[in-house]
Amino acid sequence: MKNQYLFENIIADRELTENEHLRLRARLRRLSTSSGIESICLSKEELFIEYNPLLKTSDDIYEELRTMGFPSKQLELVIVP
Repeated sequence: MKNQYLFENIIADRELTENEHLRLRARLRRLSTSSGIESICLSKEELFIEYNPLLKTSDDIYEELRTMGFPSKQLELVIVP
């Protein structure tokens, strides 16, 4: 049976500076090695995450991004239980 992966596209609330981009890439390495994450791609304006919903939920991903301080209004709209 083939795995069904989902994508999250999180848009930064502003263009990331070079320092912010490098800092966030370093923090995202930890998330990229966690179970359920297939791939992560960070540009200056967006973050793309491909993940296995059987192992990791979008709420889990959003919570980790909030914790690391990823600058996105999308993360503020998610209600934390």
